[in-house]
Amino acid sequence: MPGFLLLVFFLALAAAGAYALAYTDVRKLMRWGRYLGPLLMLGGAAGLAVVGRWTLALPLAVFAASMLLRGGMSGAGWPGMGGTRKSAGQASRVRARFLEMTLDHDSGEMNGSIREGAQAGADLADLDEDELKALAKEIAGDPESTALLEAWLDRYHPDWQDWADMTQRKTGGGASGAGGAMSAEEAREILGVGAGADARQIRAAHRRLMKGLHPDQGGSTYLAAKLNEARDLLLKLV
Repeated sequence: MPGFLLLVFFLALAAAGAYALAYTDVRKLMRWGRYLGPLLMLGGAAGLAVVGRWTLALPLAVFAASMLLRGGMSGAGWPGMGGTRKSAGQASRVRARFLEMTLDHDSGEMNGSIREGAQAGADLADLDEDELKALAKEIAGDPESTALLEAWLDRYHPDWQDWADMTQRKTGGGASGAGGAMSAEEAREILGVGAGADARQIRAAHRRLMKGLHPDQGGSTYLAAKLNEARDLLLKLV
């Protein structure tokens, strides 16, 4: 009987895994995948307890619980599983007069918020098509804000240029030099590095971000130019 219950448990676990693969967003699966190992260990510990193998079940359960508390497989220091934990919440920020864009280093998500104007305080993701059109018209006089909006639209509304009454045309990176010289603080925010970053860290941050934002990869010419400018400035200062 205990063996039968153990078999049922693992069959149910396999069915749940198949369901997750079929119906869950891939990025979420990758984000939570590091917890799969500890959870399977807990399941194994429960199965051992069912069959009366407490001397094995208890240590396995304690070890699995400690891994979960430390952030799953990636935080437990296992070889090949990302033993050095990356700092959570690391992000790059680019600001213009009307908009602020944030790029999350972990998920690759680009989030835009409105700093000034009729819709100040709103997130771009919360705006419908008509509101985005109104915003585009409102910020038309500021090339940097326009370039940021277009970079966000290219990623989340790739058909935005087909909108009949959209008055903006792609800047093609022409705004990259607008708004005056970049400061060291702005450069560090763009690359998401601290004040003590050395040349290796600066180049690594630039290389990582360019993988998702380079124009050849469907990214933004304007944001790629900002990344290059930030890298060049910070390398001169180290």
